[in-house]
Amino acid sequence: MIDRLKKKLRIDFSKNTKLSFYLNGLRILFIPKFLYKNDFQKKYNNLSENDKLYIDNRVNYYNKIENSFQLDDSTKTIKEFINTEKKKTYFFDLLEYLKYFNYN
Repeated sequence: MIDRLKKKLRIDFSKNTKLSFYLNGLRILFIPKFLYKNDFQKKYNNLSENDKLYIDNRVNYYNKIENSFQLDDSTKTIKEFINTEKKKTYFFDLLEYLKYFNYN
């Protein structure tokens, strides 16, 4: 039963046995996305003005895109990425932030 579950979820427990980390990742993976719809905005609105300014400065520093651009046709959507990637540590790290974005 456990082996079948590991195979279905494609989680490699042998490399990282942080059970709570993986359980949190699975929680994010299986909770309906509409529950996160306004979560980011609520979190942002609850920050102090100094924290908002810090975050805005960091985003502006890293996001230097000035012109519009088109993604290549071979680019995966978030939904495709989630359905095809192995569920390892880096996947769950990224999923923590992807949950706030549209999956299509």
